Amino acid sequence: MPAQTNSDRILLLESAATVLALVQKQHEKELAEIDSRLNLRDVAFVELCKSHALLQQRHDDYVRRAEVWGQRWWALVPLLVGAVLSLCSALIVALARK
Repeated sequence: MPAQTNSDRILLLESAATVLALVQKQHEKELAEIDSRLNLRDVAFVELCKSHALLQQRHDDYVRRAEVWGQRWWALVPLLVGAVLSLCSALIVALARK
């Protein structure tokens, strides 16, 4: 192998530096693209969290309303039973008088 002169070495180093600069620019572009994708995913994740919180709140409100209506229905059952018994007794009295 022939001996390299200083100018050959300098040209080789300059071409290697040029290649490294191009590779670095490509990596920077790729990193910027990945960063933008991550930012978009972060925004989407935040939106999903907000949506989930809203749906959870609606679900909790629905469960509370269902519990309230369940309590009201069970409060009406004795009233309805009392009304039916009252009507039955009135019917028995009316039939007994005849």
